[in-house]
Order: sequence, then structure tokens, then C-alpha cells
Amino acid sequence: APQLQEIIKLGNAINNKNEEVHINQAVNQITARYNMASNLINTIMDRLIDYGQRYADYNEANNKFTTWLNETKANTDKMSKASPSKIQLNDLKVLLNQIVNRFDELKNLNDKGESLYTGIAVESREAIRKNLKQLRNTYESMHKKLNSLIKKLDSDISQKASIEENHEQIKQWLSETS
Repeated sequence: APQLQEIIKLGNAINNKNEEVHINQAVNQITARYNMASNLINTIMDRLIDYGQRYADYNEANNKFTTWLNETKANTDKMSKASPSKIQLNDLKVLLNQIVNRFDELKNLNDKGESLYTGIAVESREAIRKNLKQLRNTYESMHKKLNSLIKKLDSDISQKASIEENHEQIKQWLSETS
């Protein structure tokens, strides 16, 4: 720092004129205190920059996952209202696989949110907890809903196939008896 260098030069000049003044001790104390304060400020700044980056990463991951979750929830709701078919069953199974594959992303988002707890106020910590809990609940309810839709659709398709088979047998029996 330029001011510190000026103090050191001034101390040396005074010491050269009068060595009994002990100015070097005072300059060394000032230099040590300055270096300590400078190191502390640099450490704090590094931590703030790191925290800012982690917070930005969390927000980006949260926005990305929330967008995907809302789109997937809308698709799930749309599919649950449609009439049953084999094509829909396959679509639901694909959607369920996508949801299962995104579990690690949800877990990673949760870890990122929890890693921020130590550096934020209690209110912000609770807001992050509430958001993560809401995402987990939506994710889990969607997963359960898709599983139940797949089971119901699978059962309906099996019943329909059984009815069609019985219908064909009755038709064949009637044609043989006539």
C-alpha cells in the first residue's frame, strides 16, 4: 500500500537523524497490524465471493429444476385427464423414467441450498428450506400420481383386452351354434 510505504520511508528518515527515537518499533507495529488487517479483509472477501458464487449456482439450479418440474406437472395433469390408451401408457412410463432420472438433480439442489445455511440470516434460511420442501413434495406427489396412473391404465388396458377376448369367444361360440 502506498500509505504504508510512505510511513516506512518517513520512519527510516527519522531513524537516520536520531536513532534513539525508536521509530522503527512503531513502524514495525503499524506494518504488522496493517498486514494482519489486510489478510483478514482478503479472507473475508474471498469467502463473500465464494458464497456469492454458491448462491448464484443454487438460484440457477433452482430456477432450472422449478421450470422443469412445473412443465412436467402440467404434462402429468394433462395426461391424467386424457382417455386411456396404450400410447398414453408408454408416454406415462417415459415421463416416469424422466422423473426418476431427475432425482439426483433434486438431491444436488438440496445440497446446494443446505450449503448456504451457514452464511445467511435465519429468515433466508427458512425461505430456502421452505422452497426445497415444496419442490420435494411436488416431485414426490407427481411421482406417486404417475405410478398410480400407470397402474390404473395398465389395469384398464388388461380389462379391456380380457373383455374383447371374451367378446370374441362368445361371437365364435354363437357362430358355431347357429
